[in-house]
Amino acid sequence: MTRLRDYFTWASLMAFAITTCTIAEAQTENKQTPDTKMVAYCLNGDTISGHCTSVNEHAITLKPSYTKQAIELQHSQILYLEPKNKHGYNDDSLTGHEAKVQLKHRYGFEGEHETVSGSIQQIDDHLITIKPQYAESIKIDRSLIHSIHVIRPESRIYSQVIDLDEWQSFGDPTGWVETDKGVISRNQDGRIAKEFELPDLVRLSLEIDWKKRLGVSLYLFASSADRPTPLNAYELRLQHSYMYMSKTVNGVQVAQPHRIKHTNYSHKSQLTHIEILMNRMTGSFITFLNGTLVHTFQDPNPTPGVMGGAIYILNGYNEPIRFKQLNIEHWNGNSDATQKQFASPSTIKESRESIHLINGDIVPGIISGVGGQQLQLNTQFSPSLNIPLERVHKIDQHAEENQPKAEQHDCRLIFKNDDQWIVQINSLDERKLHVTNKAFGVTEIDTSSLRKVEFNIYNDRINATRYSENW
Repeated sequence: MTRLRDYFTWASLMAFAITTCTIAEAQTENKQTPDTKMVAYCLNGDTISGHCTSVNEHAITLKPSYTKQAIELQHSQILYLEPKNKHGYNDDSLTGHEAKVQLKHRYGFEGEHETVSGSIQQIDDHLITIKPQYAESIKIDRSLIHSIHVIRPESRIYSQVIDLDEWQSFGDPTGWVETDKGVISRNQDGRIAKEFELPDLVRLSLEIDWKKRLGVSLYLFASSADRPTPLNAYELRLQHSYMYMSKTVNGVQVAQPHRIKHTNYSHKSQLTHIEILMNRMTGSFITFLNGTLVHTFQDPNPTPGVMGGAIYILNGYNEPIRFKQLNIEHWNGNSDATQKQFASPSTIKESRESIHLINGDIVPGIISGVGGQQLQLNTQFSPSLNIPLERVHKIDQHAEENQPKAEQHDCRLIFKNDDQWIVQINSLDERKLHVTNKAFGVTEIDTSSLRKVEFNIYNDRINATRYSENW
């Protein structure tokens, strides 16, 4: 009896040991195969899905579930990667004073600016420290910064690349397509509209680029977004090197378009950034193009009672136009100083930075630090001027020297919050991708924060095949 009891005891121990080993092996296997599933879209049309087991500046190795061996792919063979992580990154709402830092483009690749979003932690003579949601704090070389946009979450109404699922579409349903860098309108037959319930005072900004000709109309303070053309709206039209402003009430244009010729950009440049300060009650529209004040349109007979809170976007030609990040936020309405600067244009040009305030003022100087939600600035008027961050709209850097050099193995990381980095990939550790960037050096990011990784980004032939660049 004792021997039988001993036998069962020994059998139980053996079963427990086998179970423990099985669990341990499973845990080891899970540890060795972290949540790093990726899909590689290759230049030859192949699509390969699997867990990423290793990555470096030359190649990436995927282990598909249907093969015993892992597959090594050279970067030169890949168009882009899509991480398929189900957990990890959570794109929470912005809190506090956030910033979107735009870095200088690679030499010879104008318009390809990288962006880093996060909270401003520190500014000194040479570095700005930003804490993104998807990485540890990074220190950015100030000489490689193009501009800084300060984001006030409490004033934000809309800030993202246009999502066509959220907009009403009229006309040709194939006239608009979504890409990683914005939405493309291919012809005149399509227009989109969205009801925002805009307040009376609004700041709107939008970046536009085009392939051949610029012809864009924005219907502002439109009475509704449920018909192809609103009954009541202000229309701002950009066409070639001209801008037009008109008003429609009850479907009838009540005045001839106000035509403005501007010289701060040419339609041949194929890129412009438009910013509008809008006041429904007074019918005033203060317009900036590429940061330069163009004109203030004043409605002689404002009719705020018939205007609404919707916005329409239209293409004026049967040629592709791309609309990038759209930002809409509350404006405080202080336009008294919008056309005023604290220094002459030559002084601004010679200064290291220009601080654009939310009331339109421009303060040239040199940023010496940040603390207590105050931006510390050295100006020609004061060696120590403190400006509350809540009053800052944008910071422009003026020095254009020290542009980073494009390297052969550069890749483009496209994040879920629309940030974009150009990096060299070093390695992969669990879900952490280790990369090197020209402006802030080595850092690691969670792969779950990525939407896409693009390769061969300087190859014109390959770029022509990318969906995001296919006009």
